[in-house]
Amino acid sequence: MALRVTTLPCPSAEPGFFYNVRLITGASGGMLGAAHFVSKLDALQKFDVANDLYHAGRSNPDVMAQRRQLLASLKIAANLEQSNLPGVAQYWALQDMPRSFCPLPYYKDRGWALEEAWRVNLAGALDQPVRALRDGEDAGWRPSLVFAPMLVEDGRRLLVSNLDLDAMTQTSGALQSRRGLYSLSAIEFYRLFPQADQFKLSTAVRMNASFPYASPASALPTVPSRRVVDAGYYDNFGITVAAAWIYSNLPWIQTNTSGVVLIQIRDAVSQTNRQNIGLEEEQDPPSWVERGLKEWTTPIAASLAAREASMSFRNDEQLRDLDHILNRGRSKLDRFTTMVIECPVRAELNWSLTKIEIDAIKSGIAASLSEEMKVVMKSRPRYARLNASNRSRASEVKSLLETPAK
Repeated sequence: MALRVTTLPCPSAEPGFFYNVRLITGASGGMLGAAHFVSKLDALQKFDVANDLYHAGRSNPDVMAQRRQLLASLKIAANLEQSNLPGVAQYWALQDMPRSFCPLPYYKDRGWALEEAWRVNLAGALDQPVRALRDGEDAGWRPSLVFAPMLVEDGRRLLVSNLDLDAMTQTSGALQSRRGLYSLSAIEFYRLFPQADQFKLSTAVRMNASFPYASPASALPTVPSRRVVDAGYYDNFGITVAAAWIYSNLPWIQTNTSGVVLIQIRDAVSQTNRQNIGLEEEQDPPSWVERGLKEWTTPIAASLAAREASMSFRNDEQLRDLDHILNRGRSKLDRFTTMVIECPVRAELNWSLTKIEIDAIKSGIAASLSEEMKVVMKSRPRYARLNASNRSRASEVKSLLETPAK
């Protein structure tokens, strides 16, 4: 079998796709899409079992038409297009702002309002406990989710998952001529709260996407209390968790699989900048005001650049190390590979999207473009090229699925 690890969800009409995805992780709102996708797979899995579609390549036109209808009825993508902002904005203005300096805790804030918006817009898909997904994960057909929000007080990650991730929380090695602990870089949620069987999927998603001030930091009931914020503070792409999981499971992967495909789905264009130097000002030339204020803006600009660049380059270095370990000495680089799919347009990608943004995002891997999107792509040639690249990469994913298991 081939083992796929994706940093964000990649819903596919291809039978067998999500049975090959073992782990989904990521940051911010991407994990909202991931959790919604994973939580809606029960009906699809039952249909595939009933129609012997557990593996890609077995298809009957009538059965596949029924499957497409089932996918459409699940509204995996359509539900996410609805705005979640009205209730959040209302609670921010009428509840959170007046209570800004109140030391007493209160329950119904804009974070609660955001979960309520998801409950309505996603038809309750995230109202179930994280533990409710465990049986499907144990059976191997449901991908495992890993949320990794950051603790404000010490910068460690809080790993929320049904998997045993203890090996990923500790960094150890040779220390003063003997094996020792370098650091404790993460804490598992269910080791802190082993009885939290009713901890909701929506709360895990919100913790993973709490980027103040849009949504408030979550507070853990510990002594002293710990604040939890967006996973993007630590790693905005999810590669650190995915790479660490692959590394900690290397013996099993090498013995039981034909290799690993790590699919990266990014919310913006970054691959070209990672591979080339000096494109920033060409793509977004600074105004004369910005040039004149560089002496004052340099510390802030350097901090922001370091945060983003350190994540990107650290991620690529981790993937390089995995490639070295898994493909070492092999003429065919088939034990580990990664592919990148990027959003081809500049979109806000927040809790509310315009129709043109939705259409533009969908066109990123669309087989054909609407007339409206052809005009948009024509006016931005770079986006048109990226759109074609994304479609090519989607075809690569399909061909990988159709490769016979080893």
